[in-house]
Formats: sequence, structure tokens, C-alpha cells
Amino acid sequence: MFTSGKMKMIFSIITNKSEKLLEAINKCGTNDAINAEDLFKRYTTEIIASTAFGLDIDVLNEPNHKFREIGEETLKPHLLNFALERIFSRNFLGSIGYQAIASHIVEYFSKVVKDTLSHREANGIERKDFLQLMLQLKHHGKINENDRVDENQKIKHLLTDNDIVAESFFMYLAGYETSATTMVFALHELALNQEIQNKLRNEITEVIEKHGEITYEAVMDMEYLDKVVKETLRKYPIVPVLPRTCTKDYKIPNTNVVIKKGTAVQIPCIGLHSDPEFYPNPKIFDPERFSVENKMRRPDAPWIPFGDGPRQCLGMRLGLLQTKVGIITFIKNFHIFLDKSMTVPLQPQKSIFLYHPVEELLLRIEKV
Repeated sequence: MFTSGKMKMIFSIITNKSEKLLEAINKCGTNDAINAEDLFKRYTTEIIASTAFGLDIDVLNEPNHKFREIGEETLKPHLLNFALERIFSRNFLGSIGYQAIASHIVEYFSKVVKDTLSHREANGIERKDFLQLMLQLKHHGKINENDRVDENQKIKHLLTDNDIVAESFFMYLAGYETSATTMVFALHELALNQEIQNKLRNEITEVIEKHGEITYEAVMDMEYLDKVVKETLRKYPIVPVLPRTCTKDYKIPNTNVVIKKGTAVQIPCIGLHSDPEFYPNPKIFDPERFSVENKMRRPDAPWIPFGDGPRQCLGMRLGLLQTKVGIITFIKNFHIFLDKSMTVPLQPQKSIFLYHPVEELLLRIEKV
């Protein structure tokens, strides 16, 4: 569902929200420090509410909107839940009535999605968003790259309303805080590294002049922006540990240790991303690590912010796209600097859940 064609389809939603983000930044003014993290969270909330839930909400102007408050509650880490899910099987936990997410949260998001689906079905409303694609899957089971129903495809399973609720909720979990936090880390580094910031601004300006406006194709043409985002995710992998299960017996090279099939394995992204064998001087922020020449000098495996293989994050394209447009919105329009109150270097709040800064990102801005 997250193909390049689908990204183009929802791009106007993202740019609309980025224009609102710019308005919110301008309202903050240049005299006071700007809480960039809060703005980014409101920006990603609006995008996901629109694309995955079919809601046109105004969180950028109403930061205490119920949709955001419920979402924030969902993402609070619960160590007990984390431990239970690794000690006991899902079948056992289900048999004793265990719920990872509080029932009132499930009920809220379920009602939002089902009410929107009912309204669209009753009134024949169609909208270019992911919820509409899932509605097509509910009725026809298959769509092609052009968003057309494939009548010749033999259908084995049609999406139910509960399936759609689950998919929409997954998109919220995958794309809200992760994208906002990536933008925070990126802007922190750009504020510290003015030369990199200026180089990025020059590319953004040149590419937009070439295309005439910010389009999906223009964002894809911004090669240096892509390097900046990838280097941000290398230095600050938002999900520091990837839980996986070994699919076959594996002997660790040069040892007698064998990891048996079915063994739970924790992959430390932060360790791989900080290995000087692959990334010399790993504490230095250097987007050129992701030039074509430098990427050819190392294997792909040491960069896995979204995982890899069949369990790679499905929302990666949406997350990267809204992240890039959010960064463009700041850098195209403002010179950014760290507020004097900020700690340097940035102190990450290391946890088993998300790699997150201890402090909120406070910026000083000057209009370009």
C-alpha cells in the first residue's frame, strides 16, 4: 500500500499540513525560543489523522485536541507490558484477557474509523487517502498500482472493519512520534552544523526553482536532503533495539555458539550504526557517509533504522516523506540556531522503546 504511486496520491495532504506548520512557526515569532518537537508532533498528528483516519483536524492550532491526547497516552512506554510480552506467548496472554493497549484507547480509535467508513459508504464519498484504499480492499480485496479494482483477481480475503481499524492504528503508532523525533534530531544537528544547513538550504532552493514548486518529484530529487535524513537515522536510530526470531539454526562465525531456530533475538541498531568499522568517527554528523561512493565501501546491513527483510517497517515511505517535507519547511524559510539553554551534545533518553532526546528541542530562528 505504501508504494511511490500512493505517496504521490497523498502528497497534497502532506504539503497542506506543511503550510499549516509554517503558519504555526511564524506565529511563534523570532523573539522567543521555538519548541520544535511540539510543532513536529502536531504536524505528524494531522498528517496521520488525515491519511489513515480520514479526519481533517486542526492540532497545529488546537494542541490539546482529543485525538492527540489519546494518541500520546497510547505511546507512553509500559515496562510491565514489554516484559510480559517477552516472557509469555501471545496465546497465553490472550487466554487470560491481557490487553497491551487500554480498552478506552481501542474504543476511541475504533469509533473514529468505523464512523468515517460508515459516512463514506452511506454517502458515496471518495477521498485520496489510505483509508479510501482500505475501503476498496474491504469491498473488492485487490487494487492495482493505479488504484483500480482488479476484477479478474481471485480474492481470498476481504478486509473487515476491524482489520481497517488495526491498520489505521498501526500507521499512527509507526508514523507519529518516530517521524517527529527524527526531525528533532535532524534539526538539532543542522543547527549545530551551519555549513551543512546552508548546503541543504541551497539544494532545496535550487530544486524548487527547477520544479516550480514543492512536488513529490522535487523532494525525490533532493539528494543531499536524503543524505541528511539517512545520517540522522544512523546516528539516532529511533527504535534502538529490533526484536526478531531466528528462523533457522545459525552458527556465529569463529565461535562454537549456535543460535537455535525459534530463539528470540534482540538486534542493537545503535551498536551497528556506531561501529567504526563501517562508520569512521561515528559520533561525527556527516551526511556524505551516504554518498554513492561511500555506500559502495560497506555492506547494507549496518544501516537498519527500519529493520530489514519481510518485517521491515511498512510505513517507511510515509515516515520518510513527511520527515523530509517537515525539514524542508524549516530550512527553506529560516536559519535555525540552538537556544542557549540547550545541552550540547544532545543527550538521548536511551530506552528499550524509542531513542528520544532528554530535552525538548528549543530553536532560535531568523527568516531567510
